[in-house]
Amino acid sequence: MITSLSQLVEHIKQQQPKRIVIAGAEQEELLLANQAYSQGLATFVLIGDRHKIQEMMQKNNLSEDLFEVIDEPNQDMAARLAVKMVIEGDADIPMKGTMHTSTFLKAVLDKNHGLATNMRISQITIFDGYNKTLQFLTDCAINIKPDLKEKKSIIENAVFVAKKMGYSMPLVALIGSIETVSESMPDTLDSAVLTQMNRRKQIKDCIVDGPLSLDNAICQDAAKQKVLRAPLQARLIF
Repeated sequence: MITSLSQLVEHIKQQQPKRIVIAGAEQEELLLANQAYSQGLATFVLIGDRHKIQEMMQKNNLSEDLFEVIDEPNQDMAARLAVKMVIEGDADIPMKGTMHTSTFLKAVLDKNHGLATNMRISQITIFDGYNKTLQFLTDCAINIKPDLKEKKSIIENAVFVAKKMGYSMPLVALIGSIETVSESMPDTLDSAVLTQMNRRKQIKDCIVDGPLSLDNAICQDAAKQKVLRAPLQARLIF
């Protein structure tokens, strides 16, 4: 089981480096790509305004020989080209650089030329947790106001990722502003339904509970002060 970001990095180093194509790689993404490349984590294709990319490289003393650079200053076209490269097998992972998320996702989700998938796309942030495990935060970037069905899919995506990192039974805390179910607060009703769906095996391979406030989900002392039962010490936070 991977329990820290440093351990995750070491694990990735043991794998075959993935080829990542960055759409709009004109600012700090270039520095991150250089750092990842120098550690042997991945190789990169940079798509964007060649002049800006070269300017950034010169400013930070980076060698142009480290990356393949494709000149495409138009953000829509850069995003579409990144997706096309993944579809055609010229890259493994598309990555958003300096562009609006909506522009990037428009290319990814295009029905005719995007990345076809039956799974809902959701964003997951991974960070070192308080209890010596990785913790996952989802979804903070893509699904703005998910309904019950979409929330179920977001949970399942996060559980899939957690299991890939060795967590056989991830703990899922459904975060809310209060710990009780209120008819006037729809999110708390969704949390209660999702918790029950998990108990009925409609959401599998994890333990779901909510609504819970963030402090109660990750801190036993906070839960005790509110006279709540022992918190999940969540490895997934939604």
